[in-house]
Amino acid sequence: MRLLTWLIGVAVAVVTVLFAISNRSPVSISVWPFPVAVDVGLYIVVLAAVFSGFLVGALVTWVAAGKHRRRVRKQRTEIRTLEGELSDVRARLASQTKSD
Repeated sequence: MRLLTWLIGVAVAVVTVLFAISNRSPVSISVWPFPVAVDVGLYIVVLAAVFSGFLVGALVTWVAAGKHRRRVRKQRTEIRTLEGELSDVRARLASQTKSD
């Protein structure tokens, strides 16, 4: 599995480098309310858009999973409480069987 991960990672890196080399032509980037325009390579714009999309997707996924993480935290607390009660009951049962 680790080899497969490395192979996929190397393939993605090679494709990214080839994409960057092939798309070096300058593109003018400007944002409407600001009077500044910046000339950057096309590959920078595309890779920045892909990275931004990845971050937005990761954030949405993390927020959507919040209720599940909250439920798991609550269940862990309940499990610890029940394990403590179980060990108390076992200790009492052991002390009662020794005294009998």
